[in-house]
Amino acid sequence: VGTASTHHLYSSLTQGVTMALNEERDTEATETTAQESVPDAQKADEAKAESSTEPEVQPNPLREADIAKKEALVSELQEFVRTSDWRHGSQQLRPTMDAWRAIHNWHTAKEDELWEAFQTARHTIYAERTHEREASQAAKEKLDFSSDYLEGCADEIMDRLVATNHEKSAGYGLDEHSLHA
Repeated sequence: VGTASTHHLYSSLTQGVTMALNEERDTEATETTAQESVPDAQKADEAKAESSTEPEVQPNPLREADIAKKEALVSELQEFVRTSDWRHGSQQLRPTMDAWRAIHNWHTAKEDELWEAFQTARHTIYAERTHEREASQAAKEKLDFSSDYLEGCADEIMDRLVATNHEKSAGYGLDEHSLHA
């Protein structure tokens, strides 16, 4: 390849790049002009749509199934809260948490809402069951199971039992002592 053809190739490339840059500049100018002609309300709507924190979520059967499973777990715990069945509810705290953890997290706003409801129900069940146990323990402590048998008996009774311990009798109710009682 000679110097002339290298120079010709270089010129062609330079012209191509220059033309592409000019086209890009013209396109940007056209877009800027078009944007300036859009009413302010429409610009605000477009800016709001672009700044949305939640991206548009496409339907996904796996995600929907996982969310449905999480909704079922929340409903299960909320049913225990609704019926005040703290004992059975507390027995389900670990299995429902294990089931929740086994479900894929899609990081959606709906899942965040479900998590808050799930945690609220779990904390309510735990707190109420703890309160129920404490109340039960306090009631047990109030009961008096003391027995006077452990303290012994009066000295007179003990002396009489010792004195009559070796007597032979026909049996309870038929002996001389029972007849006099």
